[in-house]
Amino acid sequence: MNDSVFDRYLKVWALTIDGDPFASLNGQLLPVRHGDIPAMLKVSHSPEEQVGIICEAAHIDRQRLMQWALAWAGLSATWMMEDGVDPVGRFELAKLAALLLDGSA
Repeated sequence: MNDSVFDRYLKVWALTIDGDPFASLNGQLLPVRHGDIPAMLKVSHSPEEQVGIICEAAHIDRQRLMQWALAWAGLSATWMMEDGVDPVGRFELAKLAALLLDGSA
């Protein structure tokens, strides 16, 4: 497992590694310390979990965030097509937001 997925979080939160990384069903985990306090750093791969983390941190309603993401992805795709750029990434984001809105993801 490549611990580089943890690097920016270790730096931003001033964490030190306190064990070997390991995988869970939804992401990668790394035992860390913040000063003398033991903790676990998790980098999630689950879109549902990532959305939950964003909503909690920003104090935004989950449904509102997904509606905003869907609208933004659609508008952005339109602008990209007008500029002759392939909007496939925006379409994928729109699909994911729609799935998360209806609870299918």
